[in-house]
Amino acid sequence: MLLLGATVILQSASLRETVAAFAPVYPWLVFGAGILLGWRFKRSQLVVALVVLFAAERAIMVFPPAGPSGTTGPHRFRRRRTEDKLDS
Repeated sequence: MLLLGATVILQSASLRETVAAFAPVYPWLVFGAGILLGWRFKRSQLVVALVVLFAAERAIMVFPPAGPSGTTGPHRFRRRRTEDKLDS
């Protein structure tokens, strides 16, 4: 079902734009839901794993790799959007 939903979103331009607008919020939603579930079911390992994954994701966004091949983080997306506008 998840794969089917992703396929539908990627094929529909209007849905793709709507989902893209909420992309910066998704890590926070997953983190919050995971913390609440870990707290509810008393799973401290889940909470610690989510904190580590979330910290790693934030570190990648804040400190992209240096050099010409550094195409991760928010800089990659800004550059692509600019290139897409120029292609249109």
